[in-house]
Amino acid sequence: MTAWLSFAGSGEYALALAADRIVLAPEGVVLVPGASAQMQFLAGTLEKLGVAADYVHVGRYKSAPEAMTRTEATEPHREMIASLVEAHYRDLVALIARDRGLDEAAVAGLVDQGLFDGAGALAAALVDTLDYQDAAFRADFGEAESTPFEDYLLSPGRGHGERVALVTVEGTIVEGESGRDFWSGPMAGSDTVIEQLRDAAEDEGIAAVVLRVDSPGGSATASDLIWDEINRTRQEKPVVVSMSGYAASGGYYVACPADSIFAEPGTLTGSIGVFAGKMDRHRLYEKIGLNREFVVRGRNALMFADADRFDDGQRALLQGQLDAFYGRFVGKVAAGRRLDPAAVAAVAEGRVWTGRQAVAAGLVDGLGGLGRALAAVRGLIGAEPGAPLRLVTFDRQPSLFERLLSQAMRGGTVATGSPFGPWQEFADSGCSPRPPCWTDGPWPCCRCGWSSVERP
Repeated sequence: MTAWLSFAGSGEYALALAADRIVLAPEGVVLVPGASAQMQFLAGTLEKLGVAADYVHVGRYKSAPEAMTRTEATEPHREMIASLVEAHYRDLVALIARDRGLDEAAVAGLVDQGLFDGAGALAAALVDTLDYQDAAFRADFGEAESTPFEDYLLSPGRGHGERVALVTVEGTIVEGESGRDFWSGPMAGSDTVIEQLRDAAEDEGIAAVVLRVDSPGGSATASDLIWDEINRTRQEKPVVVSMSGYAASGGYYVACPADSIFAEPGTLTGSIGVFAGKMDRHRLYEKIGLNREFVVRGRNALMFADADRFDDGQRALLQGQLDAFYGRFVGKVAAGRRLDPAAVAAVAEGRVWTGRQAVAAGLVDGLGGLGRALAAVRGLIGAEPGAPLRLVTFDRQPSLFERLLSQAMRGGTVATGSPFGPWQEFADSGCSPRPPCWTDGPWPCCRCGWSSVERP
């Protein structure tokens, strides 16, 4: 295998290290400047705008709301981020040293420099030669015709062997159907994931399920619904989790009941904790001359309105519910991982771990990608090591009629009209009928809370 690079950051270069030979364009650049993390805090900005974030959380390391509530990191937050950066740095140095046959101390020096032009990368043995793409491939493969990567993706690839369902949980976990949000990107809808799990469980030709998780979390309710369905699926056939870049908070919640869990060394996982809150915008409205009047019946009718912060009673009520949920979260992890609850509590507290750290903490069974997960599947279904497997997806897109019917049953709308469905009247009044977010998402607040691949 030959990897040709014109520019390589740390990610591209790490991928190229899997090749037998690395070729860099003569005027190409290799940029491997170690690891870093930036923490942004918007409390000061929000204050200038007349907005205040009011959040309640469980777990010393459950730091997602701090971006909105603080002007600097807490010590637990800083400790956690420093640990993650150090782990990623060590993994990068070790990977380069191993695959390029270099001493780790020497690689650490190269990473300290970070930036290399073509001549510098060649002299440092980060690449094998400098050449243009066509010439590099002709040297290794002659005049063989290349196949574009997208053709592999479009290939039906029926193959042979036991059929294994591949179910993905990608993006923020929400109730309802999977889709894509303008602000937060992909959304893993509980209805969609549950339907795919049921299809796989009921299909007698499916031997096992691989759940591919790439999610920072989301709705606690949606996560719990998926968690329950995974437990039901396990009564019919094995379930193995393969973690991608993220499987944190709700992403770990849905993974924990699986028969086996595998993560990449740099996967961000764990974050066993919870938070909920709201934005208080009343000073902003005063600044812009917006006056609102509320007609209220019920002491906590405005609990999640953006008209003020939580009062002491509301904060205590919310904290109590979050504490209870956190206890159930820890208990479910303990049951799924067959660990003592005290051992889970010691690695919980909202702390994020790398995949390698998660193995040591007992949250993950081993390191590796989809191939490692499939190897575990072979063992669970009694197949020979290396036996061929066929990955089957159940991601049929609903028809327009099905989407309209689904939305109508929920009291919502499709494409036009209110994007909030039955909650529009609450949105208009500044109220919300439920906490906007329970577990981690890309934002502290969510609006709604290599085998062949075939399709059945």
